[in-house]
Amino acid sequence: MMKRKLLCALMMLLVLGSMTGCAAFRTFPKLAKAPEQAKKGKSVEGRLGDGMETYFFRFRADDAYLTGEYGGFVPEEGEKLLVVKVDMKNTYRESITMFDTDFQITWDDISEDAFALPVSYNREGAALSSEELPTEYELAVDEEKQGVLVFAVPEDREDFALSYLEMFEDGENGTKDGDLYVVYFTAREDGV
Repeated sequence: MMKRKLLCALMMLLVLGSMTGCAAFRTFPKLAKAPEQAKKGKSVEGRLGDGMETYFFRFRADDAYLTGEYGGFVPEEGEKLLVVKVDMKNTYRESITMFDTDFQITWDDISEDAFALPVSYNREGAALSSEELPTEYELAVDEEKQGVLVFAVPEDREDFALSYLEMFEDGENGTKDGDLYVVYFTAREDGV
């Protein structure tokens, strides 16, 4: 069942990444050539608090909770907001451009629409809080950044997976997927 969920999550990532004009998997302005170890496109799994080492940066999801409101933003009926605290450090040899949509959330469901991008992706206006990661930001060499990603998710779910998919330049073919990093967790209720 776990492999089926992971395969479903990977397929959703690939579909989103192939959408023309979609920012779901915008990548760095200068994509790196895929290192030998990334050409296999393996899946790396972790839990809250685990450090994940991608080709470009390290990240760790430290905390995740569900709430009915965040920074004045209220989700649609039948949804709650999932707030995930993320720490990152650029380990690449140059500055990298990051986007809120570099990360997505999936939940325990085999449906094609069992995923969400951060609410900032479709929302106009200012950030919900000073902690919310911007829609686009630079990470300088060795720079560390902390912030939260806010997702609208079904109110009856509590188990989630935060995903990041590496993308590399692939000569004439455009881009090639690298490794998929997935952090599994059960979100706590706000205030718990």
